[in-house]
Amino acid sequence: MTTESQVVLKKATLRYTYEEKSGIVVGSTTQRKVPVKVIYGVDKRTGVITAYQDNGKSDLSNTKPSDLTAIAQWGPRRGKIGDWTSLTSKTIPTSAPNDPTWDQLIANSYGDTTNEDVLNQTISKGVNDNLTEEERNLVKFPGVNQTSVDPNAPTADPPEEDPDTKPTPAASSEDEKGTVPDRVLVRSGNFGTWRYPKELPMNVSDLIQFTIIEYTTRVQTGQENTNRVQTPDALKVLAQSTGLKRAKADVKGTINLAIQPPVSDTNGVNWTDTGINLVQLGAAAGSLGFIQGGFGGASGILNQIAGGEAANTENVREALKVFFAQKASQASNLLSRLTGSVLNPNLETLFEGPRTRSFNYQFQFTPRDEKEATEVRSIIRTFKEAMAVKRTESLGFLKAPYVFNIKYLYNGEEDHPYIGRVKGPCALKDMQTDYTPEGSYMTYEGGENGGSMVKYTITLVFQELDPVYADDYVALGNENIIGY
Repeated sequence: MTTESQVVLKKATLRYTYEEKSGIVVGSTTQRKVPVKVIYGVDKRTGVITAYQDNGKSDLSNTKPSDLTAIAQWGPRRGKIGDWTSLTSKTIPTSAPNDPTWDQLIANSYGDTTNEDVLNQTISKGVNDNLTEEERNLVKFPGVNQTSVDPNAPTADPPEEDPDTKPTPAASSEDEKGTVPDRVLVRSGNFGTWRYPKELPMNVSDLIQFTIIEYTTRVQTGQENTNRVQTPDALKVLAQSTGLKRAKADVKGTINLAIQPPVSDTNGVNWTDTGINLVQLGAAAGSLGFIQGGFGGASGILNQIAGGEAANTENVREALKVFFAQKASQASNLLSRLTGSVLNPNLETLFEGPRTRSFNYQFQFTPRDEKEATEVRSIIRTFKEAMAVKRTESLGFLKAPYVFNIKYLYNGEEDHPYIGRVKGPCALKDMQTDYTPEGSYMTYEGGENGGSMVKYTITLVFQELDPVYADDYVALGNENIIGY
């Protein structure tokens, strides 16, 4: 079981090169360089490498990964040993006039060297210097010294598949102890970062961002996030299940899309028409009297009702006789049929509770080249796979799918102030994919594997996991934004 103490955190210094107007000759520019520090973490038990935004502290001995902002992760992709996948669309803070995104930062070069080369060399040296031989064998990273190991040792490779299509998880050091938790069968790496249109400028466009995270209950707050079925501490169940926040979960992937209409939300609260008649009031009063004073209390309450002025009237007594006869005979509307009246239901609209909101989205994809077609297919695949129910190795349990944080981003950075926000994680309940939205089957001319569809349309239905409360608006602080 991986804990934060098993993650080695180190710093790396990169340089961001940008051009600045010189002011000497019209149109001339001067190249400037600014240092950019990032933190990288190497998980000694899984070999996963994550890049974090610098926290400004020189000493990382008391720093945990959960205290940092993850910005990228290294993982295998498309047959390569691996590459960096950005986990955020936000820019990396620097002293330059315009801050770069992660992709811009690692692609930035000075001379013949890119920041990605510098970072990779720093990480490989740090891994070789700080990890044991067994731990290094888990790290699939260029420049890391590895040796041949026992095939039953831990491995960071993706699970293999049996002929019956049941995935077999990679071996774990916990297997040697003879007690292996019921592991969940999911991909070993992240989903990556995708966007459409492919050239969508992240820092100037308004867009909708879907961030994929692990589903956590309120009871799981404070528990380690693992791909295993866990039983929470019984003593914490009651206290934490009534909490207002869910546990933070690692980002598993990000999808950035241009906003397409319709964009709407519907807020609602559950109210219902409820009545209570004279007989029900009497029964409720008797029950309350029994709870408060036993048989004596119940008897006293019923005597007061029976001795009341209304109960002594002949009309009320006769009406009650007919009412009870109706109940005994199971006849309907007997009182109204015989007397032309009914017991006063004292009808009132009463509050029942909050309601979670649903969000419907429809996106049309028309890829213009093979790269964009690949991006579109990856987006559709990511939505489908993330919403799929997970099975455990024993097939005895099913685990909840991944959930999504949904944000409307203003200029690709902050929450859009003029569109209602989506609160917290949402479950993707339904997804419909239309491969022939124009009513005819059309594909682009392709190679050996055929061509992509000319157009795709997906319809997504999300449901918020938590309702919106009045204090959520108070917490926003700014009364000029729409809120939720």
